[in-house]
Amino acid sequence: MPLLEVAALRKRFGGVVALDGAGFTIDGPGIVGLIGPNGAGKTTLFDIVCGRQSADSGTIRFENRRIDGLPPHRLARLGFARSFQECRTLNEETCLDNLLFAAQDKRLGHGLRGIVAPPAQPRDAARALLATAGLERFANTPAGDLSFGQRRLVEILSTLMAAPRVLLLDEPASGVNPTLLATLAAVLREAAPRLGLLLLVIEHNMAFVMGLAARIVVMHQGAILADGTPADIRADRRVIDAYLG
Repeated sequence: MPLLEVAALRKRFGGVVALDGAGFTIDGPGIVGLIGPNGAGKTTLFDIVCGRQSADSGTIRFENRRIDGLPPHRLARLGFARSFQECRTLNEETCLDNLLFAAQDKRLGHGLRGIVAPPAQPRDAARALLATAGLERFANTPAGDLSFGQRRLVEILSTLMAAPRVLLLDEPASGVNPTLLATLAAVLREAAPRLGLLLLVIEHNMAFVMGLAARIVVMHQGAILADGTPADIRADRRVIDAYLG
């Protein structure tokens, strides 16, 4: 049974066709890159998978359960998480508290004691995650005092604290220097098998995504242009002509 099935998604914004029958199937956990030129429909597809927008037609199934049309909070309960192109951290809170906040059950009235004094186990897990990214020395530093690349790492570590089953990252490499990119790639490579995580990554940094993902899906004009290994995609004349050039 496939883990995630996206089938024939269509979406219009007035006269603009954002998605034109886009679809793919992913059998299990792993890292999949989603690439294509600006305007190809990548972020719209992410928004629909995460429940931020609805498709005009098409279906999405997670473990054979139809999930298209579910609101974001219900998808979050199923294990879906998402980052955005802009970095979103709680800048006045410490890096440790950013991760602890992400780990909390957000249901109203649930776990209020944990909000006041998080138990030791999540604290230990948060410190361990910070250590994997070389950020343990910033545990008690406000996130806003860090560089952009470091804050991006804190943001992604926060998503991992919730132990998602499907994590969608929208251009995580944007604005991050090469040294921190290598750290980010190492964190994601370690987390995916440990968490049994399906990681979908929109990215324009070809060196980063081709070195990270085992499979690349290429979008063009709202549809899937190609789907294969990084080597397959680099050699695909249609992809070269439409995007890699």
